[in-house]
Parts: sequence; C-alpha cells; structure tokens
Amino acid sequence: MRLLLLSLFLSGNLLFADSFSPPSVHAFGSTNRSFVFVVTPAGFQDPKYPHPDTDPAIQKFLAKNKICVGTLLQYAEEADIYFARWIRPLVNSISPVSALVSDDGAYVVTCGDLYGSTETSIAIAIYNSDGFLIKSFTPKDLLGDRNLDDIPQTSCSILWGKMNRIDSKEKRLVLDMWDSGDPFSKDCKYRLLKIDLKDGSIVRTKEKMP
Repeated sequence: MRLLLLSLFLSGNLLFADSFSPPSVHAFGSTNRSFVFVVTPAGFQDPKYPHPDTDPAIQKFLAKNKICVGTLLQYAEEADIYFARWIRPLVNSISPVSALVSDDGAYVVTCGDLYGSTETSIAIAIYNSDGFLIKSFTPKDLLGDRNLDDIPQTSCSILWGKMNRIDSKEKRLVLDMWDSGDPFSKDCKYRLLKIDLKDGSIVRTKEKMP
C-alpha cells in the first residue's frame, strides 16, 4: 500500500510555474519516504482527484475553506498506512509550485507561487513540525539588492532559482539562486543561498554554482 500511495501521488512531483493548466492536488515526499506532503490548491473541487485522507473532519475542513491547504502524512509501518500528522492553511493564495519535506518531518518547505510573478509573490515558505509558519520569503527577500527587472521571467513566474534541497545535517535549506545568464542555457550561473530552517535566518554566501 505504501508504494501504491507513493506512485499515485508522487507521479506529479515536478511542476512548472509558468504552466496555465488548472491547479490540481500534488504530493511531495521526503527522501526516505516516511512523509508525504499533500498540497490542495485554493478552491479545488474535483471528485476525480480526492484528497488522500478520508477522515470526515478533514474532508469537511477542505469543503468549507476555499483556501490553499497543506497536509503532512506520516507513514505508520505497523499498520502500513499513511496518517495525517497535520493539516494547515498555506500562505499561498492559490498553491505553491513544489515542496520539500525533511526526513524527520520536522520541516516542510514550499517553493514558488503558482501564477505569481511579482516581487510580493511567495518564493519560499517554511513550516514547523506542527504545520505553523516559521517564515516566508518573497523573491525580493532572497535576491537582496538585485533589481527584479534583471531577473529572467516568464509570463507568470520569476525564474529566481533552480534546484532547492534540505541539508539534513545542518538543518538548512539550500537554494541555487540565479546569478547571470539564460536559465534555459547551460551557461547560466547560479550562487548558493542558505536558510536556517529553525528560524528562517538567511546565510548568504558568495559561492557560485556551475
């Protein structure tokens, strides 16, 4: 059952912010597969893709609240099922584009803002083990004094970075931030930016990525 759930909900793990397809439920797993984070976009009502948790209270919450909702599922090995560890509203107006989950379930990081293409869009949001927001960042917060007009953009997103990952040892979020060049070219340059997950403080570095 564990593998079946993962295959059903992790198949849509890669999203692109400049897609105009209607938002849908997506799931993102921790690297050890002990946790799955399910994102239900604001106003999502599609019976063909129900929320994976059948708890009546959760279903009632989702039906009542037309907001973006995140649910962290944890695997229970004894029962061979995933259960809802927490369910909370997310800060995104519609939906984040992707998400990361620490292997211990202590942190969930959402990345991007679906259809968000302004300096006030949500770029990164960090949630704690109970689903409460630690801190959120706009593209401007992450880019510092860089002019947003210099950052490559599509019709509905700011291409401020590429691969994001969690450093489990340091308890930090590691971001590859755009530095120069065309994001769709192999010549594009990136620089590292690290964020402490416990308090959301930024650790800036001049190190560049190839």
